[in-house]
Amino acid sequence: MAPPQGVTLQLADYLNNGEYSDLQVRCGSITYKVHRLVLCSQIEFFRKACSAYWREGQECVVNLNHDNAYAVDALLRYAYSGKCDIFAESVASSRKALHYVQTYAIGAKYEVTGLQNLAKDYLRPLIEAHGGEEWLADVIRLVYETTISTDRGLRDIVVDFVVENHNIFAEQSDDDPIPTVMEELGAFSRDCFVRMSRGKKVANHALKTVEWKCGGCRMDWPVQTREYSTCNGCGFCGYPTV
Repeated sequence: MAPPQGVTLQLADYLNNGEYSDLQVRCGSITYKVHRLVLCSQIEFFRKACSAYWREGQECVVNLNHDNAYAVDALLRYAYSGKCDIFAESVASSRKALHYVQTYAIGAKYEVTGLQNLAKDYLRPLIEAHGGEEWLADVIRLVYETTISTDRGLRDIVVDFVVENHNIFAEQSDDDPIPTVMEELGAFSRDCFVRMSRGKKVANHALKTVEWKCGGCRMDWPVQTREYSTCNGCGFCGYPTV
């Protein structure tokens, strides 16, 4: 029988209220009273953990003590509501940024791609608006500590920002936050170097207008070409250009 029209299931209301709960998730001193159906249907880790072959499945308790408590909260909140941003406007940008990095990391660990994408979407505009503040260096450190080299999701965000604003950071002293973190993190410095090199290569290969002269009919004509390109012949008579 179909549910009455207009009735929807508000899963977020059931997170940690204990009603109909059949599973506990523990992280440090915090215990979440959750529901297997919600978590196991969306996150493979919980599906395996709640199987009869695992102790967690038999005891109905999953311990995530090794994970960041705020990131665990974001993981569960995402499973119930599809959201993970719980901060008020008054919360410091640095705290938000570090939280989004931790959220991305736990999404990667438990293979929750949607949570990773949300964290990335929250972090990018935050850095674009406040990346000139000193906390950016701490965010860069955390990004490179919690992601592998092939995961470019957050690494590209911080690298692109630093490269796009390299004129500002280049004028800073050696003990300023960004020059310091570039000296500390060789992988980050290399990523910035590669990004700048690619940008320069693209700029050098950009289309430009060149005046070609025909050695036969002596006609001149403008051609859009690239620095490494050659012209095969006159656009009027086909004679080789000079």
